[in-house]
Amino acid sequence: MDYKEYYKININKRISFIKKFNYFYKLLGDEINRVIETNSNLIFFSAGHSKLVEHINFQKVYISEIINEFISYITKDKNKITIIDNLSLKSIKNKHIDDVIITSLEYAENPIKLLKYINKNVGSDCKINIITSNVFWNPLFQIFEKFNLKFKHPRRNLITSNFIHNLCFLSEYELLAQKKIIIFPFKIPLLSQLLNNILAKLPLIKHFCLASIFILKPIKKNTHKLKDFSVSMIVPCKNEEKNIKNVYSSLKKFGKGTEVLFGDDQSTDDTKKEIMKLMRNQQDFKIRYYEGPGISKAQNVYKGFEIAKGDILVIHDADNTVSPDELNFFLNTLVEKNQNLVIGTRFVYPMEEGAMKKSNYLGNILFSYLYSIIIQRKITDTLCGTKIVFKKDWKKIKKYCGSWGIEDKWGDFDILSGARKNYMKISEIPVNYKERIEEESKMTNTFINGIRMLIICINSFFKLRT
Repeated sequence: MDYKEYYKININKRISFIKKFNYFYKLLGDEINRVIETNSNLIFFSAGHSKLVEHINFQKVYISEIINEFISYITKDKNKITIIDNLSLKSIKNKHIDDVIITSLEYAENPIKLLKYINKNVGSDCKINIITSNVFWNPLFQIFEKFNLKFKHPRRNLITSNFIHNLCFLSEYELLAQKKIIIFPFKIPLLSQLLNNILAKLPLIKHFCLASIFILKPIKKNTHKLKDFSVSMIVPCKNEEKNIKNVYSSLKKFGKGTEVLFGDDQSTDDTKKEIMKLMRNQQDFKIRYYEGPGISKAQNVYKGFEIAKGDILVIHDADNTVSPDELNFFLNTLVEKNQNLVIGTRFVYPMEEGAMKKSNYLGNILFSYLYSIIIQRKITDTLCGTKIVFKKDWKKIKKYCGSWGIEDKWGDFDILSGARKNYMKISEIPVNYKERIEEESKMTNTFINGIRMLIICINSFFKLRT
């Protein structure tokens, strides 16, 4: 029997199962909402799961269903829903698509062909969210099917983590994350929340979850070059009067235009005076001055980000311990490799003697290890001041700044956690770290800063898994 005919014959049975397990779909919808963009434009490839859209927040959804009769059971605003088939994506490719949700991969005749076709018709920032059941439970699912406790599909591909990794290789995607979700699909007040929101997130136990969400982004051949973008360099300053000239003399123009924003964070020396001198002698790039809020380096940088006019935002510390000559490679990597965030690491090349205190060195190593676990990506230096991000991506990151349990005074964890929360592509590039020539490092009181960072790490661990 043709599989479409099978679903037409069994549609009432299928709908009955969906209604019976509506709580599972609500839990699944909650998890999806934590991954997709706010007010997302979606494409949804469904295998009889169209009812799921009633639990998802979206602006517009294009649904490709096995049979369109499933869509008729949706009660949500149908003005936001458009029915498509697998071969009609070209008709919507000029519209911005934020996310693709796929629940049909286990039942698709050719998953590789489907993923390749999607890749051709979405942008590099689009997230592909593949939802699969846990193959560990397949023997039990088969027993449930025999006793009519689960709907029996006519086809079921064996979708494992290894298959997804291979699918990414064959279809040109990057796997950004895997979330294991839902360990208890029944609604029992308090117990359900305890099991699904806390227990299911813990190591080992999470492997028994019923479903997974694999989050992918397409790898695209880039047509953009650095010359197509303007650059804003943010130089946060706090009592750096002797370093201002050094920074200025080492800077150069990047991209189609460069502005350098010096943020004086209520210095008690002549930092502001030195910046004003530079503004009277501008050459290849524009010098701008702004008053920092005097709260922290992070707030100083964030203010600079907000008033910056460039397409790309660069954080460059006023101590000039990382040479601006290295920024060109950072910028080209961001643009040409389709990255969202590029950060520096000081722990690959040898440091100049005295460039970093031993206590700061050990703290950096510890927090880099912890943060690699938290964001599920190897990071060797969380606290390097050199960070570069597209302004469009900063707008997504800043929504989460300050939401990690305690204020991040330096901004490094805010930016990394915010990027991970948005499932952004992050690259790390080695830098040559030099000894500070003038003034002293502002990273003092290592113990108190370490406690603050540890609190952020703990909160990030749980919040990035919700």
